[in-house]
Amino acid sequence: MCTECLITLPRLSGHTADTGIGEALSNGPAPPGFSAVWFRYKRDSPFAELVRSAKYGNRPRQARMLGRAFARELIADYPAAIEKVDVLMPVPMHWFKQIRRGYNQSHEIAAGISDITGIPIGDNLVAVSPHASQTHRSRQKRLTNVQGTVACRLPAELHDLDICLVDDIVTTGATLSECVLAIGRAGARPASIGALALGAPE
Repeated sequence: MCTECLITLPRLSGHTADTGIGEALSNGPAPPGFSAVWFRYKRDSPFAELVRSAKYGNRPRQARMLGRAFARELIADYPAAIEKVDVLMPVPMHWFKQIRRGYNQSHEIAAGISDITGIPIGDNLVAVSPHASQTHRSRQKRLTNVQGTVACRLPAELHDLDICLVDDIVTTGATLSECVLAIGRAGARPASIGALALGAPE
């Protein structure tokens, strides 16, 4: 990212009150942990294009670069909170979709965050069935659309860990909610579950 982009980025300063993250984490098997969103996602802005091109434009290195930039600011603004996180957990992508796309952008973002923070990346969450695109769906339809699509393997590995789920954009929190529920259904008992996302719509 150029210096001008970094200066003009419509930052959320980590606030997640109106992003759907709080509700997504509320039904989990652990207290809500550290959560942050980097910037306000406006569909017609050049910053939205950064995420779209990383997601759909065969640019995994760009997704990783965005994760690194986000992580540098997280360390500067929330050093104590970041230090407590034990594992980054990318929102999973179904294997068929990942073969078609070539990569999971959430994993690349998590890899960028890990590059800067040193926090390891977990692979306990898996997408067990595909789902249709979430674009242009209401929150209720998004929740229904992703229901039962995520599972958690080896749940004992997550015992007493502070987890941060990682995604590119949190719109209603439906996908994050399904990840949280999957962790609970598997019987995992982490110390906390938080979430990190690059953007959230207005």
